[in-house]
Amino acid sequence: MTYETKRLYFRPWTMDDAEACFMLAKDEHVGPACGFVPHSSLEKTKEILDNKLINDHTFCIIEKESGDIIGNIGIDSVHDPGLKIRANERELGFWLGYPYWNKGFMTEALKGTISYCFNVLNVSRLWCGYYEDNPASKRVQEKNGFIYRYTRKEFNKRLNKEVVINSGSLTARKMYQISTLSALALGYSKPVITVKELLQHGDTGLGTYEDVDGEMILLDGNCYRADEKGNASRVPINSGVPFSSVSFLNGTREFFLEDIESIDKLKEELNLRIEEDFGLNSMHMVKIDGSFRSISARSESGFRSHHVELKDILKNTQKEFFFKDIKGSLVCVYYPDYMEGINAAGWHFHFISDDKKKGGHVFDLQMERGHVYLDKISRIDIQMPTDPAFDTYALKSASNDDIKKVEQGKK
Repeated sequence: MTYETKRLYFRPWTMDDAEACFMLAKDEHVGPACGFVPHSSLEKTKEILDNKLINDHTFCIIEKESGDIIGNIGIDSVHDPGLKIRANERELGFWLGYPYWNKGFMTEALKGTISYCFNVLNVSRLWCGYYEDNPASKRVQEKNGFIYRYTRKEFNKRLNKEVVINSGSLTARKMYQISTLSALALGYSKPVITVKELLQHGDTGLGTYEDVDGEMILLDGNCYRADEKGNASRVPINSGVPFSSVSFLNGTREFFLEDIESIDKLKEELNLRIEEDFGLNSMHMVKIDGSFRSISARSESGFRSHHVELKDILKNTQKEFFFKDIKGSLVCVYYPDYMEGINAAGWHFHFISDDKKKGGHVFDLQMERGHVYLDKISRIDIQMPTDPAFDTYALKSASNDDIKKVEQGKK
């Protein structure tokens, strides 16, 4: 189990590394800033290697050019009992030998380890913290995209003092999609996975439920259903999902929008923002917490069918409704036009109120003010149905015009 970057190589520690580890870890510049007492002897280093460092998730950092060990990085389970942690989340911890500071090694090491975690280990979210008096570690984490989440105090037994730790997190910028919109448009509405399984792949997103029974709003790790009357409620985790797009939201860009008089104006403003970041050919996940003068939305009741197109189902099941002077959140998904058929090209909006009692698929709005959290996404995983009936659908026959009408809320 090894990985590498341009200048660095990572492999598990062995007892043969004891002397090199001791020479780095005995330095008083290193230990206290990273939560451990400087190693007092070679024997102490061997003890620490044996008890803590020699395993399959802690790596020595080796400079390729010299072959020297220059530091340590670990990929561990998350230990903070105050956090609601999923099974595929991990926490990173690291230190670098003093002679190698200020050469970009730790930034490179952390970047390479993040890539290894997301692309090889399939970790969904990474956590990392730094002591309040360690600004260098803070800078390294910020350069690699970690976003501050919270501060905690704890007593460090090794240092025999209370420490203040600032923690941040980073999620894989990946869209996880269930089936395709073309399949849904042609009437494939059987469950592909459950809500419980979906939550392993994202905490923000939208979609629908088995038999197109309402609109899905996934917000802050909770999955809601808006019914045909615009009433919202949390769904059981065993609910079936035939179509959905979700990701873990970092909110790597934040900004405010005010006096948005229509959904077209909101699309225009969001397009300007993603164009600034050269993002029109990327996917985006957005959350907008805001105050709305009005929300025009729709949803539908379930309709069990086979090979009945979505537009025909919605003629009988879709209802429109209107919310006035309401606070809540928009979940917004953007797909570029070349991905049409996989999902709807452009923007797709779902809404849920602050009290989580109202919601739906939005086709117009007036927003007084909104706090926007935006992630640019360049990777997608698609879980296709495995049911043999799925192969009876000619997906290329789906009408893009019909999809656009459905997405705009038109019957």
